[in-house]
Amino acid sequence: EEFNNRIRWEIASEFGYNAIIGRTLEKTGSSSAFFNPDSLLAAFKEMKPWLEMNVLSGIVCTGG
Repeated sequence: EEFNNRIRWEIASEFGYNAIIGRTLEKTGSSSAFFNPDSLLAAFKEMKPWLEMNVLSGIVCTGG
């Protein structure tokens, strides 16, 4: 849920108040989102021991 909240915040800020600052979506006229599945799986594998130690083993990776 924290990840989803963060992504929502990043998208809202990118399309909202940050839309006119610097190299922006408004100036470039483009946007896209991509999550590299291999990178996400590698990050999950790195985090898995920490998740288990902190009683968060219910968080699973369904890809890969």
